[in-house]
Amino acid sequence: MLVLLMGKPSYWDESDGRSDPEILLLDYVRDLQERGKPVEFGGDSNSMRPGQMTIFLDLALRCCEERNEDRPEMISVAKEIKLIEKNIT
Repeated sequence: MLVLLMGKPSYWDESDGRSDPEILLLDYVRDLQERGKPVEFGGDSNSMRPGQMTIFLDLALRCCEERNEDRPEMISVAKEIKLIEKNIT
C-alpha cells in the first residue's frame, strides 16, 4: 500500500558515502511523520483528495506494525479501502 501511495519502491539505494545507503520506504515515511514534515504522495494520487490520501497513509502504516495484534485484519483493511473509495466519488 505504501508503494502505491508514495509512488516509490519499497527500498532504494542512495550510495552517497553514508554508512547505510539503503533507504526503506517505511522508515522514510515514519521519519517524515516523526519530524513533522509533510509526506509528499506520488504515483497516481491525482484521483484522490489530500484528506483521503492521509487516511490511506494511516491505514498503510497500521498494516506495517511489527506486532500481529497491532495490525488490522485483511477484512478490516478491505472494508476501510471501500470506505475511502466511496468518499472519492
